[in-house]
Amino acid sequence: MRKKNRQTPAHLKKLCFLFSLFLFSIAAFAQNITGIVTDADGKPIGNVTVQVKGTTRSALTDDAGKFSINASGNDVLVVSYVGYNTQEVRVNNRQSVNVSMAIDNRNMENVVVTALGI
Repeated sequence: MRKKNRQTPAHLKKLCFLFSLFLFSIAAFAQNITGIVTDADGKPIGNVTVQVKGTTRSALTDDAGKFSINASGNDVLVVSYVGYNTQEVRVNNRQSVNVSMAIDNRNMENVVVTALGI
């Protein structure tokens, strides 16, 4: 009767090692990006949507215009808010990305304000 060899082949160990390195390298590229969104006068804007382009990752700014989102160094942030021009900002390996929003005058004639809020 022969004994079964229970050792893992060397190539399988190497493959597992390379796969784990690949997973850790992906995690290393993602970083926490912070920033502040302001209007043209430098006043912070709250509830602005900040999204990583091409993904579902997004964040909202707080009342002070601050946001925090996970993105890699070569991602593009799409910053949008009603009444302002949507901006696309490259992260470019920065830890902090500040955005100044400009008012979208083209769509202002489409906005109707009523006393009833309808």
